[in-house]
Amino acid sequence: MARPTIYRGISDINDKRSAGPGRIRKDGGGRKNKETQDPTLVADLKRLIEPVTRGDPMQVILWTARSLRNPVKELS
Repeated sequence: MARPTIYRGISDINDKRSAGPGRIRKDGGGRKNKETQDPTLVADLKRLIEPVTRGDPMQVILWTARSLRNPVKELS
């Protein structure tokens, strides 16, 4: 972290200033969501992972028999 950021945070704490409820950063701050950057990402990932997905499809948690490296290579 940069010193000015730390000093600004300390100043905010001393002045009892804080972001609004539920806010951490200013609106628009931070890294953009990958889904926003590439709208086809989720569909492409599901297409790659679906044939090797394991587990009960009615459950929230599923797993895959593929390593992370293989889908990354195929997506790029």
